[in-house]
Amino acid sequence: MGKTFRYGYIQAKLHALVGDSFIRRDIRPLARGGDVNDLARLVFPDRTYDLPEKALIRKLQIDLDAELFDVIRRILRVLTPSPPVIVHLLRKYEYRTVRALARALGNSPGPDDHLAGSVTLDTVWDLGPFGTFSVPESGELSIEVLDGTAYEWVREALGKQPLFEIEGRLDRQFYTELLELARGVPRSDRQGVGELALIECNLQNYIWILRLRTYFNLYQSEPSKIVPLLVPVSPRFPDRITQALIDIPLDNPDAVRTFRYPWLFQDQFLGDARRVDPSRAEALAELFLYRKAKRYFYQYPFCLGLVYAFCKLKEFEVARVTTILEGIKMSLSEQEILEAAGSL
Repeated sequence: MGKTFRYGYIQAKLHALVGDSFIRRDIRPLARGGDVNDLARLVFPDRTYDLPEKALIRKLQIDLDAELFDVIRRILRVLTPSPPVIVHLLRKYEYRTVRALARALGNSPGPDDHLAGSVTLDTVWDLGPFGTFSVPESGELSIEVLDGTAYEWVREALGKQPLFEIEGRLDRQFYTELLELARGVPRSDRQGVGELALIECNLQNYIWILRLRTYFNLYQSEPSKIVPLLVPVSPRFPDRITQALIDIPLDNPDAVRTFRYPWLFQDQFLGDARRVDPSRAEALAELFLYRKAKRYFYQYPFCLGLVYAFCKLKEFEVARVTTILEGIKMSLSEQEILEAAGSL
């Protein structure tokens, strides 16, 4: 199958998937569904669930993630040889397994329990030929499974570093490699891939800066310590924009408006609030990324940018439906849910 024909086939399939997804479809019926069971019937009409609400919420979250997981695997079966940058997007699920393993072992009661024994995770993702380690169907994993992989350092870090530092390092590892792989895509196939990867890594840096400066006293008093915790997106890092966010006084509404992307602080400082909400900024950053992905999805046919943008759009769909699910669980109004879910 020639490259043009192959991308033509993929483009037709992906456009059909987008058209039938909650990226394009009206989400108002989901927001007014009434309860979690109604939402389950609307999102997965061909499935039957008989679970209490708490278990059903967890099951729906897993099934939403599994749907995206299966779509990416199907794409990789068509795209041969498999593009490393798309394989890496699939490996986000592997990173989740590693994080869950570290969290389970790191919370072991004994001082050395993380070095021995195994744990059974409620959700593991077996990437098959695209993974770096094997995952048994039982979901039972030990720390030894990471030996000889890019995650081997986690074993040494457990018990010596706080879990949040290990999880932060895993995030940096994922995004640093993502950017390297995106920049390594052949020029003829690169349109849209490099741009989206760079946008995502920059936005991740900005959110990490806001979280560190808001929630951790050390980084409030010594913001220079933040830089090693970020993804170096350029040879001269930190760049001017990143450094500005590290230095800017976050309790000053006038100061934050001078930042290159003031929309990150939209709806902040309402009333007497003088503290930035990183969660609100993160939601706006994700929406910005997904809107870029929608643009590139239609702008770059017959190249890898189409596929990469599609994967980001499907991430948006999963995040969108999950937000609606959480809103229903919290008994939010339909309008509050729709505002939280966002629109492209």
